Amino acid sequence: MKKLTAIFLALLVVFVFALIGWFLYKNYPTTPVLIINLFLIMTGVLLGYTVYNKVYIDSITNYYEYQGNRFPEPEMALIYAVPDDFCNKIEYNTGSINIVGINEIIDNVKVTKATYNKLIDEVEISFSKGINIKVKGLNTIAVGDEQFMFYGFKEMNFKSKDQQLKLIWDDSHLALEKDGIVYTVRISDGEPTFAFDWSESID
Repeated sequence: MKKLTAIFLALLVVFVFALIGWFLYKNYPTTPVLIINLFLIMTGVLLGYTVYNKVYIDSITNYYEYQGNRFPEPEMALIYAVPDDFCNKIEYNTGSINIVGINEIIDNVKVTKATYNKLIDEVEISFSKGINIKVKGLNTIAVGDEQFMFYGFKEMNFKSKDQQLKLIWDDSHLALEKDGIVYTVRISDGEPTFAFDWSESID
């Protein structure tokens, strides 16, 4: 409901500025007024976006702090693979999992299976210890010699024997659904949401 209200108010702001521009050009159809109208419309769009953020995003009170210090340092030579190639060439390493929404690092887990369903655009990866992730709308996967990471996607579901959660990119922010509560994750641009790292594996 808050989202619809925010969209309505943002569009209303844009409409008011467009109406002012139309009124000015109708009464003074000159080139300078046309230029002023362009500035008015741009201002209206920027103010509309500001109103949207204030009404919707800033009204969210449940925040989850991103714990970037737990995630491994991204390798310098990461390459970006499409899901189909990634799943076909994945190595069955043993390592650790970091994921937004779980405060502890999950150590000593092994990749056991990776598939890509092109029909529904879903990557599914299974690990030992009963861990499974399903990711939809994953355009590319960052892959290195000792890690792989997920950044942008539409939806990710994580399930283990003890926990399950869902991560959703909603417009410009990341939403976390866990234990029946929806959080907004405070995450900076360019930070991974999921990482599997086997740099310290003894295998």
